[in-house]
Amino acid sequence: MEPARLFRNATVLVAMAGAATSSAYAYDFTLNGGALQGSWVSNLTAGAGIRTKNPSCSLTGDPNAFGCGAAANTNQWGYADNGDLNYRRGQPFSTYISATSELLLKMPSEGLKFMVRGTGMYDFMAKNTNRTPLSSTAAAQVVYNAQLLDLWAQKDFTIGGRNAHVRLGNQVINWGESMFAQSGINATNSIDTQKLLIPGSQLKQALLPAPMVSLAADLSHGFSTEAYYQFQWNGNRYPPVGSYWSVTNGFGRGAEPFTINTNNLNVIGPSAGTIANAIGGSGAAGNQDTLNAIKNGLVNGTYAGPPFNDIGLPSTTNLPAKYRPQFGVKFNYSPRSFDANFAFYYLNYTDKSPVLASLANGTEQWSYLGRRQLFGVSANFGVGPWAIGTELSYRPRDAVALSSCYGAGGPLDLNTNGVAGVDCPQWVDKKKFQYDINGLLALTRSEYPFLKMLGADSAALTWELTWIYYPGLSPSGVTRTVGGQTVTQVPQAGYLPWLNNGSAAGYPIGMGQGTSSSVGATIDFNWTYDGSLIPGWQVTPGVTFSTGLYGYTPTFTANYMQGAKSLNVYVLFNQNPPNWQAGINFTSFWGGHNTVGQPYADRNFVGLFVTRNF
Repeated sequence: MEPARLFRNATVLVAMAGAATSSAYAYDFTLNGGALQGSWVSNLTAGAGIRTKNPSCSLTGDPNAFGCGAAANTNQWGYADNGDLNYRRGQPFSTYISATSELLLKMPSEGLKFMVRGTGMYDFMAKNTNRTPLSSTAAAQVVYNAQLLDLWAQKDFTIGGRNAHVRLGNQVINWGESMFAQSGINATNSIDTQKLLIPGSQLKQALLPAPMVSLAADLSHGFSTEAYYQFQWNGNRYPPVGSYWSVTNGFGRGAEPFTINTNNLNVIGPSAGTIANAIGGSGAAGNQDTLNAIKNGLVNGTYAGPPFNDIGLPSTTNLPAKYRPQFGVKFNYSPRSFDANFAFYYLNYTDKSPVLASLANGTEQWSYLGRRQLFGVSANFGVGPWAIGTELSYRPRDAVALSSCYGAGGPLDLNTNGVAGVDCPQWVDKKKFQYDINGLLALTRSEYPFLKMLGADSAALTWELTWIYYPGLSPSGVTRTVGGQTVTQVPQAGYLPWLNNGSAAGYPIGMGQGTSSSVGATIDFNWTYDGSLIPGWQVTPGVTFSTGLYGYTPTFTANYMQGAKSLNVYVLFNQNPPNWQAGINFTSFWGGHNTVGQPYADRNFVGLFVTRNF
């Protein structure tokens, strides 16, 4: 049985509660005496990200890179280090320009609205890799990219004297109360995780519009409703192989074969880039034709013996039917007696992150599960000076990531107890609950005198706590029948290669890592100088801290891993009026366990951007 262990792809949230930029200037116009009203907003942004730490030997698998030698952790990072090794300390991993333009047209007398929004970017430095080149498909995502985002038409009308509208086209449904946490009620639209890595981005800014028809209507006595029907599926966009935030060579654009050590099937073998580097140095590792030949050789067994003892397992992706029905409905209630909002949700959707299966023919297959359901409730209200938001969601079936198949009752050792000749699904459906609570406090000098010590005019404190729970999930995993054989599989948070290096076998074997409960938190504090530091500018320093408090979320996304932390320190500059905006930040990652519990521990970076609004 060939194991398939995937490193969690990059879903790092460099999100800052105080980092939302001010509303941009708009060019407003009217035609035909006001029959047609328009607003056109555009901006140009230049930005960069610069790495501040060299790749760590414990997080990479090439002995011939960065002087690692025997310290290279090939067992866990062999097929997952292209992105890490492609950029060294002090090297820009991104230096880009981007343009975004939005046009909103209104015909008030007809109750019509039309909106179109698009964006494009070119990155000058992402392609300047230090070791292996980006594939053409990977470059099309991170080097040059253009997207049509919103494109919809809306009709406003009344029902029984109450306002309503129907909207048709590419759009975003932004439901729930979560600000930073993924995998909650806000599950309608897919996420572009690359956007979350640009300083200034927040979760809602990474939502990708999807083609759908939506309806919103006011009802009586404080009730209102929203509903949508999505015409076409699209999945989350993850960093492509070899780009800075990539943490696997086996998934995403530019994917390579998974590599396995033929002397110990429990651990990873060297990647094509590592073999090329050993054979011909950096020139070979940087040559796409050479790499392609090595990848073919890995699959065909050319490197199965010494000195590399390596074999490759090709992977495929089975996409769901694009036109599988997806829909949702929401009911709101706002009582008249106090300021609050309560909402109830139902969603029917197809997963936007994949699951893995090891097939009997020696290949790996990614797929996306459909016919998923979500039931949710949310509320937002005030408690003293605090604005509180909270949500609870329940999924009757949600995919838990599992290991390869082992013989029931035996060790987690693929050398002696691996089950071969079956299609092994590396996931199991479990019930899932996710609870989120967050708070926002707006501070002023009159109410909080310590702001006078800072010389600041105002400040904002934001926090969020999230609990994910899979009832009945045991750390010892599941035992079930697969292909007529009784097998045991253990949770594998993020499909990461968790290893037991102290086994009785005397060599590394498999290890389960995934808990029924996992908890994470994010807190942001920022303060603003309104014209006092730079006349005509708001200057906002801030800090965001995120941590995995407890447990290991047993999914592809691996939302929270105990001890994994990040700290983001930033300063934002917003001109008033907002012709210009800018920002600079430093982000650090640390913590985690078993060397894979924080894949970004060596990828600290400095980011900066400047935006001109028109």
